[in-house]
Amino acid sequence: MKRTADPDVHCTALLLTYRGKRRPLAHYQWVSWPDKFVPNQLTVPFTLLSSARARKTPTVIHCSAGIGRTGTLVVLEILSRQVYISF
Repeated sequence: MKRTADPDVHCTALLLTYRGKRRPLAHYQWVSWPDKFVPNQLTVPFTLLSSARARKTPTVIHCSAGIGRTGTLVVLEILSRQVYISF
């Protein structure tokens, strides 16, 4: 297990083992965005998503509850891809 030292986003590189097979996994947690509030910096989600896209491993991104903030990131990723495809 390896963790980055970013104060806004924790990224942990994990190695999962199941039935003798090993698989890398990147786990992201955006810790500087409190539940039920607006994020302080708008650059953080774009940096987080860019970092997740650059990895060549499966990625898990979630907040504590897994609905509001995570859903916002999912929508942001979908919209970013649509804008990229359109231009």
